[in-house]
Amino acid sequence: MKRKNTLNNLMMNNQRKTPVYQTIITDLAITGNISREDAEMLLGYKIPAYLKAPDGSDINTFSEKEGD
Repeated sequence: MKRKNTLNNLMMNNQRKTPVYQTIITDLAITGNISREDAEMLLGYKIPAYLKAPDGSDINTFSEKEGD
């Protein structure tokens, strides 16, 4: 049987407020998988510069690589 989308806007908005969602979006931005601007738009706030990826790299490291 095919799976069906069970999400609605209310459920999605509630999930966006959770620490897990915020962590995932922040990690995606720190690792360069999504742009910092897109991540900050989704989160509704600026990502602090002191946050690091699990390997110890920060968002500026990946931003510099994109410019190369």
